[in-house]
Amino acid sequence: RRRGMGARIVRWIAAESRARGVSRIWLTVNKENAGPIAFYRRIGFEVESAMVTDIGNGFVMDDYRMAAAVHPDST
Repeated sequence: RRRGMGARIVRWIAAESRARGVSRIWLTVNKENAGPIAFYRRIGFEVESAMVTDIGNGFVMDDYRMAAAVHPDST
């Protein structure tokens, strides 16, 4: 945490996506995880939708789908 690894990983994913012609990347994050949500917002992700996914045995994942544009000129 706080060493820049997360942002570097996302930049690498964006570069790989860009090289493959992908214009948008997305992820899911639990609605209760305020720290990661704030981090993803800082690096350009926006909440695209809320989703509740049944994972069986009476449990659900209560997440946000967050997405970010992959710009041709970003690194």
